[in-house]
Amino acid sequence: MRSLFAVLLLFVVNSLFCFAGAALAGEAEDAALATHEIRQKYCAEAATEKNTEVAKALNEIMPVFVQVSEVYDATGEDFLLYWRGVLQECIGRADLANQDLDAFLASEQAVASFPDLASDARRRLRRMRSAAARGAISARGQDKAPLFLLGFAGGYGLVAVPDIDPFHYAIAQADLSIRLVGPLRVLAHARLGFSETYDEFELDDPEAQFLSLLTVFGAGVEVRIPGPVSPRFGALLQLAPNPDEHEDFGGGEEEYGGVFLVGAAALIGIDIPMGTSAVSLRPQAELGFLSTSFSARFTLGAAFGFP
Repeated sequence: MRSLFAVLLLFVVNSLFCFAGAALAGEAEDAALATHEIRQKYCAEAATEKNTEVAKALNEIMPVFVQVSEVYDATGEDFLLYWRGVLQECIGRADLANQDLDAFLASEQAVASFPDLASDARRRLRRMRSAAARGAISARGQDKAPLFLLGFAGGYGLVAVPDIDPFHYAIAQADLSIRLVGPLRVLAHARLGFSETYDEFELDDPEAQFLSLLTVFGAGVEVRIPGPVSPRFGALLQLAPNPDEHEDFGGGEEEYGGVFLVGAAALIGIDIPMGTSAVSLRPQAELGFLSTSFSARFTLGAAFGFP
């Protein structure tokens, strides 16, 4: 009799455990289904900028959030971390959503059982982390623009002298700007250009070839608009020595602008931050004049912010 009683007792206990396990599994599935339905209905409203709609959406979402969280605590079913992470993202808690989705992906059993959820979790993590990185860059640019910006670049330059074929230059340049107030900056610049060789002039030596060296320097002001990328607009005063470098060109410097070429240029460019560092990629264009000649420069370089 005792052995029969023991067998019956063991059967009853096992049945109770099986029933409890089935009940908990059912609770986990119900919580997942409820989360899916509430996400479909209210997550879009929770992300709007209309206060009343947000409040109504949160009023519907929060009870389900509490349900899925409590069922996870009771069951330990890792797939519920995905659903809780989805609701965390829905209510704007990206930090906690990252934690839950990472924990879900760390569970090999859950990932193997729910590969579609795992793929969606990875996609959500990439999106949230990309948004967080863009926000960090934007906040850095908006909170405080660098006091000093030092830029170096190389590119192409053109000087179109009246009645002569244009001179084409390989340009190396440097800039230093200092923040004055808001987006306004004062800028000092230097450009060094090396031309292609030319032999168009009729000299005593018909085979002579020459290389034109163009040195331009000056100052100006620019407006650098902070943000995820920083557009730049400015006006530059530009000066260039115009020496008489060869005896056969005697008086040429007077004909083409004097010993010193004076002009101005408009600057347009953009600073593109390289991640969260103080270094930015800097494409830039300058269009203007030097004395009676049209000048243009197109460069690509980098800018370094201090501090």
